[in-house]
Amino acid sequence: MNYKQIGDVGQNCAIGDLSKFGLGIAFPLSDNFPFDFIIIAGNKLFRAQVKSSSQHINGGVYFGIKSNSFYSGETKAYSEEDVDVVICYDLRDHKTYILVHKDIKGQKAFTIRFTPTKNNQTKNCHWHEKYILSKERVKEVFDFDVPVFEDFFGEMNRLATQYPHVCEECGKDFINGSKNSKCCGAKCSKKSQRKVERPAKEELQHLIEITSWVQIGKKYGVSDNTIRKWAKGYGILGKGHGRGYWAKLHANKLPAPTLSSTILETEKTIF
Repeated sequence: MNYKQIGDVGQNCAIGDLSKFGLGIAFPLSDNFPFDFIIIAGNKLFRAQVKSSSQHINGGVYFGIKSNSFYSGETKAYSEEDVDVVICYDLRDHKTYILVHKDIKGQKAFTIRFTPTKNNQTKNCHWHEKYILSKERVKEVFDFDVPVFEDFFGEMNRLATQYPHVCEECGKDFINGSKNSKCCGAKCSKKSQRKVERPAKEELQHLIEITSWVQIGKKYGVSDNTIRKWAKGYGILGKGHGRGYWAKLHANKLPAPTLSSTILETEKTIF
C-alpha cells in the first residue's frame, strides 16, 4: 500500500466510528480544501481533517498533523482558518481520537500516550483517555448529545400495535402485529391448508396392514403417494406389506392372510 491508500483506510474507519455516535458526514465537491470532510453535529458543522498512523513509540501512538503543499512542498501546522477538528485514527489498535486547536497548539506532530513516561513526566503528556472518541468527548468538542439507539428501538417496539388471536388449529391464544392471523405458527398454518382431514395414526396404521395404498387413497379421495406421505409423517411408512403384495394377492398368487373379525369388518367399510 502507498501513503494515499493508507490515508483512505484511516479516513473510512474514522467516518464509521463517528457515525456510530450519531454524527453526520458530508463531503465537499472539490478536493481543493484543507479539510477532508464536514462533521454534522445536530445543527452545527465542523471541518475535519483525518490523520492516520500505526507508529507506536515508547508507550504512545505518533501522529503527523501537518499540512503538505503539493506545489511548493511547504509544510505547516493546521490553523483555525483551515480546520475545526483533527481526527486521528490508530491503524494498529483501531482507535479514533478527536483533537481541537487548543490541544495541538500549532504543533506539526502529536503523540497520544497509553503508559507513563520512564521519568514519570506528566507535563505536556497527552493521555489516551482524554482524546479517545466517546460520548463525553463528543459532547465536549461538538456540544452534541449522542442518541441512545436502544431507547429509540425500545420505544418503537413498545408502540408497535399487537393484536390478540386464537389459533384455529390448536386453540392456543397468541399475539402478533397482524390483524388477520389465523394460526399461531408455521406448524398450525401448514395443517390449516390441508384439503383433506387425515386419519389418526392408529387408524392409518391399521388400514396399511389390511389393504393397499391405492385403496386407502380412494377412501380419502387422495393419491396413494399422499397416503405414503401421511405414513411417513407419522413414522409408520415401513409398516405395511411390500410393493406388489395386494396385486399378487388379488391375482391368487399369494395365500390369503388370516384376518381377525375386527379386520374383516374394517375391510367391508373400505371396499
